[in-house]
Amino acid sequence: MARRRLDLEMVRRGLSDSREMAQLLIKSGKVLVSGSSALKPSSMVDASQPLTIIDPLPKYVSRAGGKLEAALETFKIEVKSSRCIDVGASTGGFTDCLIQNGAKSVLAVDVGRGQIHERLVANQRVKVLEQTDVRSLTPEQVGAPFEVLTADLAFISLRAVMINLFSLVEKNSSMLLLVKPQFEAGKKEVDRGRGVIRNPEIWEEVLKNVQDSINTYDGAIIECMPSPIKGSEGNVEFFLHVTPETQQGELEISKVVSLAIEQREN
Repeated sequence: MARRRLDLEMVRRGLSDSREMAQLLIKSGKVLVSGSSALKPSSMVDASQPLTIIDPLPKYVSRAGGKLEAALETFKIEVKSSRCIDVGASTGGFTDCLIQNGAKSVLAVDVGRGQIHERLVANQRVKVLEQTDVRSLTPEQVGAPFEVLTADLAFISLRAVMINLFSLVEKNSSMLLLVKPQFEAGKKEVDRGRGVIRNPEIWEEVLKNVQDSINTYDGAIIECMPSPIKGSEGNVEFFLHVTPETQQGELEISKVVSLAIEQREN
């Protein structure tokens, strides 16, 4: 009977989406071969040997991947074969989600260093640009325009970088922006809630301010949704689907806030 490497056999049986993920599971001690732990991806196994995954790894390298996945599904955005840029990549949750959904390439930009997951660093479709503030980027430097732009920023308002984000896309591009009220509201409101914004009136004010900023650059919010996954401190966050083109009419922010209140109470 033919024998195969454990990592390849896991992919063949559909126990892992990729060889890299299989190797990660194996090295993490989460794979049993005939009931015994296997720690080497190169271990040879028979097709008849039972393989079991215990406590599977999360789908994405961070919780952010699940947030973006929900937005892509709700907004019905197709990223397959698209050139993407992920601003504020951090560990790489958004980048991971884009790659797993078939993106042609992702440029992961972050001001930090050494944060992005090694699995993404090793992926040939991912280019990492660390220690880089989006405000210092030029379209020519990064090969803009991109077809899809995602942004998940911390400790800075989206409004402060909106002009830079719009410089990286073109009219037919899709922009997915995660609005974090704790980084958009005034210091008084942030201090009052110890970093957590619970007042729906502040959510609405924040969203309207971001909307005004988008309109300033002739863009528009097509859709908006509360993220089904809250921020790490319990903050309610909102996803915006933005187009760089001017649109007729304007999204009613109050309806989105009402939905967020409803979700919070359920």
